[in-house]
Amino acid sequence: MTKVDIEIASKLSPEEYCTKIVVFNNLLSELTPYIRAEASKKAPKLPISYIDKDDLIRLGETQVWIAVLRYDPSRGSSLKNYAKRLIWTNMLVLLDDMYQAKRTARATISRTYVDDRVQIYLDALSEVEKSQLRRSE
Repeated sequence: MTKVDIEIASKLSPEEYCTKIVVFNNLLSELTPYIRAEASKKAPKLPISYIDKDDLIRLGETQVWIAVLRYDPSRGSSLKNYAKRLIWTNMLVLLDDMYQAKRTARATISRTYVDDRVQIYLDALSEVEKSQLRRSE
């Protein structure tokens, strides 16, 4: 949820807010099977220890609320389709961000490992050179 979404919600009158809550609850009950199905499809692709299926479900529920807040009927799409698009897109964005973070971490670890190995090699070379210098003296 962005600052814009929070501002939109804070500017609603109590009646508008109650109306949005009712729409949200109805839409959420309608989209819960879709959210669970999308989370189940994407859960096997998740690396263990990052996030789980429940996190994806919570993300989907949050996106339903954001869809209710941002929905503009003049754009020609139904609220349900708009919410589905937000759910699907944000689950993919989350997965992509996770994999980017994992790749970055792996690259950092790999570089650290290589740097350590190079340092060990250079230390060993310097020891060999030192011993050769001692022999020549």
